[in-house]
Amino acid sequence: MHVLAPGSSLVNATGAPTNSPVQATLQAPAERAPPGKRRIRLPIQPLSDASNAPDALGRATPTANAPHTLATANRQVALRKLATKGDATAQQQSHARAGETNRASSPLDASEGCSASQPSLASADESCRAIDPQYAIEGANRPTPHPRTLANATRRTHVPQLAVVDCSVGRDEHGHQARNQPHSSTERDIMTQPPPAEANRAAQPAVIGGAAPLTEPHTRIDGNGSAPTSHHPLLRLRQAPSEAELQAAHANGAARARLWDSIRYTSLASTFRAVGLKLPPRQAAETNPPILNKPLPAAMSEYIRRVRPSLPEFVELVRGQTAADYRPNKALVLAVLAHHCKGYKHLDALLKIAAEGVRVRLTKPLLRQSRFPRNHPSASARINVLRANIRREQDLMRCLVVDADIIKIWPEIFTSPFGVVAKGDEDPRTSGRTIHDLSHPDGASVNSHTDTVDVPDPTFEHCSSVAREITRCQLEDPDRDVLVMAGDVASAYRNAHTHSESVYMFAGYLPEDNAIILDLAAAFGWTGSAGTYSVLGGAVAYIHGSTSTDDLPTGFYNYHWVDDHVNVVSDIESRCATVERSLRFAMTAVMGPAAVNDKKFTDWSTRQKVLGLVFDTKASTVAMPTTKIAKAQRMIGHACQAATLTRQEFRSLLGSLRHVATCVHPAQAFLQRLRLGERALHRCARVKITSPMRDDLTWWRYILNSPALNGVPLEYFNSLPEPDITVITDASDAGICALVPKSKLALTYQFSVEEQTLVQAFNGGANNHFDINYRELLACAFAVQTWGPAWQRSQPKASPLHIHFRTDNTSAIAWQAKMSSKNQRAQLLIRLLCLWEHYRDPSPRSRRAQHLREHSIADSSFNAYARAFKRWSRWSARQGVVWSPDLPLTTQLRHISEFIVDCAFSGQRSPASIAMLEACFSTLDLLNPADQALWGVLCLSFFFLLRRSEIIAVTSSSFRWFALKGGEIAVVDIDGTTTEDPESASAVRIQLSGSKTNQNGAPTVRMLTRSGHRHLCPVLGALLLTQARRGLPPDIPAAVFINRHGRPDCVTASRVTSAIRDAARAVGEDPTRFGTHSLRAGGATNMYRAGVDTLTIQFHGRWASDAFKLYTRLCSESVAGIASKIVSGAKTSTALQRD
Repeated sequence: MHVLAPGSSLVNATGAPTNSPVQATLQAPAERAPPGKRRIRLPIQPLSDASNAPDALGRATPTANAPHTLATANRQVALRKLATKGDATAQQQSHARAGETNRASSPLDASEGCSASQPSLASADESCRAIDPQYAIEGANRPTPHPRTLANATRRTHVPQLAVVDCSVGRDEHGHQARNQPHSSTERDIMTQPPPAEANRAAQPAVIGGAAPLTEPHTRIDGNGSAPTSHHPLLRLRQAPSEAELQAAHANGAARARLWDSIRYTSLASTFRAVGLKLPPRQAAETNPPILNKPLPAAMSEYIRRVRPSLPEFVELVRGQTAADYRPNKALVLAVLAHHCKGYKHLDALLKIAAEGVRVRLTKPLLRQSRFPRNHPSASARINVLRANIRREQDLMRCLVVDADIIKIWPEIFTSPFGVVAKGDEDPRTSGRTIHDLSHPDGASVNSHTDTVDVPDPTFEHCSSVAREITRCQLEDPDRDVLVMAGDVASAYRNAHTHSESVYMFAGYLPEDNAIILDLAAAFGWTGSAGTYSVLGGAVAYIHGSTSTDDLPTGFYNYHWVDDHVNVVSDIESRCATVERSLRFAMTAVMGPAAVNDKKFTDWSTRQKVLGLVFDTKASTVAMPTTKIAKAQRMIGHACQAATLTRQEFRSLLGSLRHVATCVHPAQAFLQRLRLGERALHRCARVKITSPMRDDLTWWRYILNSPALNGVPLEYFNSLPEPDITVITDASDAGICALVPKSKLALTYQFSVEEQTLVQAFNGGANNHFDINYRELLACAFAVQTWGPAWQRSQPKASPLHIHFRTDNTSAIAWQAKMSSKNQRAQLLIRLLCLWEHYRDPSPRSRRAQHLREHSIADSSFNAYARAFKRWSRWSARQGVVWSPDLPLTTQLRHISEFIVDCAFSGQRSPASIAMLEACFSTLDLLNPADQALWGVLCLSFFFLLRRSEIIAVTSSSFRWFALKGGEIAVVDIDGTTTEDPESASAVRIQLSGSKTNQNGAPTVRMLTRSGHRHLCPVLGALLLTQARRGLPPDIPAAVFINRHGRPDCVTASRVTSAIRDAARAVGEDPTRFGTHSLRAGGATNMYRAGVDTLTIQFHGRWASDAFKLYTRLCSESVAGIASKIVSGAKTSTALQRD
């Protein structure tokens, strides 16, 4: 039975840039000093001697928390001078005189000028104008630069400048807000010019062909780019760009990027030469394994040692920021943004980011660090992935890599740990996402000190909007297919560059290279990155959404979630190509051509995976991918068996259930109930799995097995329709009833004697939860249980069935509405009602299929078959065998025989010998809880022939549900009494609740006495394992222990494998032939050598077939005396004698 409900919206609150003046400049170095006097005017102003006085640790002491302060008096004088100049022409002439010596007439002149003695970047503007005509209007629409920029301006402009005093974009000369007014006469002309003719359109490749006439308000455009709101009254819909316009915009942007890159490199080289250094040439980044560009950090570090510039000044030098053009990201062109984003509600913030970068304000200064924090284990384990990511950003000049000793010159640098996490379904060995943990340490981190007051809150519409748009298109054009396409912005957060004065907060340390990494762009891990990028991403959605055509006059559908942009249109003529072209143009206009991620632009299709869900417009369904369902099922299974979860495990669990909440309406409330366990959770704290949480997890397990996740009808996301069935319910102290007037059905139930006793007890003050609210819900549950199958059969179509219950109890309605109640009985009914809403009664065929699945072989067996087939495929390719059922039978048998001879035992691990285990023991420190737990696991696995999944963590912290628990191990004395005294302990007993071959059977009990060996003994192993656990709950896996730091840890498969291979290497064996399964094989082999009969071995190892014989390997000890035993039998002739 299904009940329709509208989708809910999600709000993600994070940060964005703040409004603050720009403080930066670069000066051209003077001519070389006379011989004997090495006095050089540098392009960066160094700190004074007082500001660089070393402290006790040898590190220079800054004069303020955020360095790079300027002379306030000079700024104020410059500001007053400009404030009194109301004539834009006078300003233009003043700027022309200031920048006359640095003017270049062509791109070639600009590049040559940078290599001369004055490496100014002012001439870049003229070069960019030569490439892109639209660049000429940038100066007219640029927001007022910082006073320092105005006082040192060197740029000549060809259009009137703004007469401004305030630094905010969209204010007039009096400081009043004028968001909807043009900022200059030039901008006003651009905004109001009529649409050019098609013949003239090609002559203006970088500018959209004018603006469409004003239209009536509509509901397809939003200031943030997603939620449908009323059209801005002054917003003009623009015409969709042509293919020529898109290609021209892309070409112009790419040429401008190449020019700026050349200018920046040439300027850096000239600056380095001024102090006797050579800038290394560019190097290829494609190396295996990946390495950093080390010559570049070496040259930069030496420059910093010689010149001792401040960190902001060096950042400005590397970026090519000048007084005339202080933009940190040259791909963000202010004139283009002001033109295309007029009316965008975050236009001021957008232009501020483009003009000066993202300035991070702190609530209080960051504490000085005495040492570098340790990176997360994932950073060390996947160092090649981390290096590759840093190298890519290093080549793009979006991060700086310097030697670690530079922190003595820049002591304000605050380093945070690095980590690497998986990136979608990509290979984790070669791909991953770098996480900068800016929340470390707790309470003293960049995130905890970030002032979020001025950070914009990103608002995204729920992804059910896509489903509703598909339904709308289907109703509008029922004879046409509805197609879906998704576009992606490349390196989304990295397009927002950090202000030079805030760069010191975003540093990390790479001990493998002894290097400091300074992130110059919004980091994936900063609390304000999402809000900052939402300004850029919202601008893309705004431009795209305000584009129209004749058949879509109200604008394009423009849903976006962070950097994902989703388009939905009917397949009519060239509509798909027009919409995609508009999205690409919007990305190019806002962030440059490099922002268009061609690899993640999907084709138009009726079945599309976007936002982690599969939308099928032909079937009119939305479903979860099977891989996500399987992942969520594994995590739910692990959580149900665990007593506690780490914060990372708990958050991963919540993340895996997020998509379920989209497809199953009640799941959202249950997800919120689970989130209660995350409140104020410390980084090292663990989430306790309480009884109510375990019950909710059981509900999730049933939901994940529901066929509803295979395809929820799109109709489910629309408004509630009229009820198909109305049920009236009531309850009293005597019983409950339910009526269906339309079908003339009635249901009554009189409480039993026990239930009436509970009612009377509750009325007398007992807290047995048998209140009237519970009884009202019980009436609803009885009605669904009684009539549900009939209702389901009456609705053969795929659309949901809407059942409306009416009751006079408002408390019961409130409990069901929020799907939560402190009444345990009522909460159980709520779980059942929500489950029945999405769980259909299975047919006899479905029941048979479920029976076959439950009685099939284990997943590990399927994995073994898959590995064998891969070996067969590799062997066939190596031998040149092309298999075909048409081959002669003798040829087929010959191929199979040769494969068995060559590969039969290639995948099996060699058995662990007693000598290996003794060598392993000699390396352990039994005072260390980790070594105690390791030896306990080795002993129990060897003697009880345990599989890996039956005792240790198969991953870093994940156990199988049937893994041996702490309470399932008991050490007993000679009388069978449990003991922890090593003197009286005589035996150990274990109880296995399941295994890969016993998924649903009865528990298996095994018991062993002392072995007589000094160290290799199951009793000793159990005692050590119990001691390492130090009072942990008995219902968590036995391989979990308390480490020497007092925190829970576990014995993993990788730790066991490492110990066994080290021992094999110590005794002269090939370590690659051994693994975790060597313990089980070694135990069976030594039993066989000791003369134990095969039936006992099979029973003790819990083998269901003769497959156990593969585990008893023939070793040198087993065959040593075979020949002598053959010839030492009878001494006389045994030939048959004839009478």
